[in-house]
Formats: sequence, structure tokens, C-alpha cells
Amino acid sequence: MSRFFFLIFSLLLSFSSLASSTVFAINDDSVIRSDRVNLNNKNVIKVVGKNQPLQRLTMHYSGWSFVSLDGLNGWILSENLTSTPPLSDENNTKKTPNALVIQEKLLGQFKEKIKILTHKNSLLEVENNHLNAYIVKLKADFKDSNTAYNQSERATNTNEISPKLENSDDVDPLSQDNYLFSFMGNLNTNWIYLSVAILIVLLIAIFPIYRKNKRRHFDLNTIRRH
Repeated sequence: MSRFFFLIFSLLLSFSSLASSTVFAINDDSVIRSDRVNLNNKNVIKVVGKNQPLQRLTMHYSGWSFVSLDGLNGWILSENLTSTPPLSDENNTKKTPNALVIQEKLLGQFKEKIKILTHKNSLLEVENNHLNAYIVKLKADFKDSNTAYNQSERATNTNEISPKLENSDDVDPLSQDNYLFSFMGNLNTNWIYLSVAILIVLLIAIFPIYRKNKRRHFDLNTIRRH
């Protein structure tokens, strides 16, 4: 029986030692309330930030701790408290890089990207200038070729519509020879048609003479009979 009471006394003693100690809030917006009710915000006494030191006076089995801060006493959830003190500023500085260093690093990266993009933009501008010059050259070449083509067309049309020479003195002898050769070639090619035409002409010329002689013989025979 004495052992049982000794165990209970030891537990109460350890509980008291744990209750009366300095604790720290582990979450932002940790709420200290006037009673152990977490249903609404009507019983809110104070809101503390992370790592805020609090004096814990006692702990309740329901999971609440009775704390004191600047003369105010209230209840806060025990799960939002820790007995481990936060790291000092020196340790935070060693483990967490300075915000200024991070900003400078990001700024350097941005400057490098801007430099690369500026260089690429310069290359694109140079390429664009080359393309514009090439387009201008193509337009000039096309204009020159089109002008030469129009001039050649005008010269061809002028030669086709030029009047023929009327005087025989102005006739080119080469053209006369060519015409004669072509005419002789046509005669050689069409000699059959030419022969038939000549035969028809001879028949037409001989037929009246033959008819006239026949009539003359008829008249002489008639005179002789009388």
C-alpha cells in the first residue's frame, strides 16, 4: 500500500516540475483562452507568435496548459507548446542564408539571363538586316529583268508590225532568192498538179480550133455535093 502512495506522489511531483516551467509556442497565431473551450473566439485573451516564451503554471489532463504572460493567465493547448528553446540568432544565421545574399544571387541570375537574351536579340537584329537587304536585292533584280523583258517584247512587236518595202530597190536580194527557191521547191513538190493544170489549159485551147476545122470540112463537103 505504501508503495502505491509513493508512486502517486512521485507522479504528482514530476507533473508539478513539468508544469511549472518555461515553454515556447511552436505555431504562429497560438491562442491563449480564458477557459478550456476551443469552439469559438469569444474566450480569446491573447494571440502569441511562434517561439514566444510562456510560463507554464500547471498542466491539465484534458490537454490544456495554464500559462502566464505579462501578467495575463490563460489556457493554451499543450500540443502548441514545447520546452525546447528556439535556436539563437547566431545559429539561425549559420543554418539559414541571409535574405540579402539570396537576393543578390537571384539578381545575378537575372542579370545573366538578361545578358544572354540581349545577345540573342542582337543576333536576330543582324539576321533581320541581312534578310531585308537580300529582299531589296531580289526586288531590284526582278525589276531589271522585267524591264529587259518588256523592252524585248516591244522590239519584237515593232518588227512584226513594220510596213513592207514598196520599192523594188529596197528589197533584200537574199529575200528574193529565198522566195525563188521556195517557189521552185513548191513547183517540184506539186509538179503533178501543175501538169494536170497545163493539160487542161491545152485542151481548152485546142477544142475551139478542132471544132472550127471540123465545121470548115463540113462546109466544103456540102459545097462539093451541090
